[in-house]
Amino acid sequence: MNFCHYSAEDVIGRVCYATELKDYFERFFSGRRYLKPNRNCNITSRVSGCEPGWACVVSVPEDVDMKDFVNIPARTDDCQPCCEGFFCPKGLTCMIPCPLGAYCPTATLDTDTGMCKPYSYQLPPGMPNYTCGGANIWADIVTSCDIFCSSGSYCPTSTQKIPCSSGYLP
Repeated sequence: MNFCHYSAEDVIGRVCYATELKDYFERFFSGRRYLKPNRNCNITSRVSGCEPGWACVVSVPEDVDMKDFVNIPARTDDCQPCCEGFFCPKGLTCMIPCPLGAYCPTATLDTDTGMCKPYSYQLPPGMPNYTCGGANIWADIVTSCDIFCSSGSYCPTSTQKIPCSSGYLP
């Protein structure tokens, strides 16, 4: 099920800008487990878009420089589940496109475990209108193998997984 019913303009307003990407990948390459607190996700301000699998719209898109590597834009409006084909890490309120070779469908809630499958995050307590969103992490095959195209199939896009024909299995 795809929750992404956004217009092209709305998707652009939800995609991470340069400084958000920089913060995410610096965390990944430094080995830190969590993103540093930022303008949108900190101790005193935590919108639903800060949760894994969710994203928000830039509050005033006309005033934001997408190439700014210093200032994180205010991104707290209209928080909703991340689109399939994107991942939305905990601690950022934006969407990052899944890389080629990834399979990033919208998650579904496993009511037995309370986990959003195929990913490994839970719904936050005390947020009754919250649902599973998109992928929550992308790093490498070891730490985020659940978003790579599975053995026995191929993924021509990050939202499409097709079983391999007999005799063509990896």
